[in-house]
Amino acid sequence: ELLGYAKEEMERFDTRAFWHDLGQRSRIIEILRERGGQLLNEKAVWRTKQGSLVHVLLSYVQSAYRGGHISFAGSKRLLWVYDVTALERSEEARRRSEQRLTEAIESISEGFVCYDADDRLVLCNSRYRDMLYPRHDVDLSAGMKFESIVRRAAEGGHVKDAEGRVDEWVAARLLQHRNPGEPQVLRLAAGRWVMVSERRTVEGGTVAVYSDITELKQREENLSEKSAALEALSGKLAKYLAPQVYDSIFTGRQDVKI
Repeated sequence: ELLGYAKEEMERFDTRAFWHDLGQRSRIIEILRERGGQLLNEKAVWRTKQGSLVHVLLSYVQSAYRGGHISFAGSKRLLWVYDVTALERSEEARRRSEQRLTEAIESISEGFVCYDADDRLVLCNSRYRDMLYPRHDVDLSAGMKFESIVRRAAEGGHVKDAEGRVDEWVAARLLQHRNPGEPQVLRLAAGRWVMVSERRTVEGGTVAVYSDITELKQREENLSEKSAALEALSGKLAKYLAPQVYDSIFTGRQDVKI
């Protein structure tokens, strides 16, 4: 019924007719010869009489008749076949969905990372890796603990805020990570600044977005320098202008003309 054949058609049937991969069939036969007819939980793909593919899980044991009962020894092989087509299709759909999610995360310009409830890495994009470990090919594998990831970055000199105080910085970072609130700003090496926005998931994990705000920080610094220069200049002008004139100029009530 699984393969779509009538019972009469299966008598002395050449099984090569329903094997999708004849190479795998040959390998299984060789394994059965080497192991004395034993093989458990081998995945395979068969083909129905109509040409549809069926995913199956195979288990072979040797069997023989002794005293009117089946015993698992001798020259005959008994085969259990489990139809796992629906399971394989669901797994393939899950893999495709996961691949689409990975590609979408990889395409964004910000760093993205997700940790599970045990604070172990689930997935991240290359932008996140580049922010923590610039110009270094560092393997961030699923399952790595958050603490070990940030500590390695701090000890490697990639975090400016952690210089000379790695343990103290890691402890503070862990506290922020486990109790996320307002976005945090990190000062990294080479004059880079990153804003970290973290949120808890329903399962107790954490997702975070890392945004490079270096250009914004540089603009703030330039504005601060210009403001300081203007304040110094206004202070100097106050020495040479009458208080009434000075106030009218810097409150905008009077234009300044040479």
